[in-house]
Amino acid sequence: MPLALITALATQQTNDPLSSDFSDWKKTMSKKSHAKGEALTQCWDALDDYGRSLACIAFGLLGAQDAAERLWSFFLQTRAS
Repeated sequence: MPLALITALATQQTNDPLSSDFSDWKKTMSKKSHAKGEALTQCWDALDDYGRSLACIAFGLLGAQDAAERLWSFFLQTRAS
């Protein structure tokens, strides 16, 4: 798939019939990512430092911006120790 088409699909600037499918997929993935981010948030207290470090990466990959304050606090605590 050419880069121009991928960019157009991502920004929804195309009349390609795949664009609506891509848009639906993007919405579905966003909902799933939110649910996964919530699951990580709920088990955060049960994780050790290594688990929290991995969770930070997962939060970033999921784009979970609502976890930013939690991640920053963890970073500051880890840096201080």
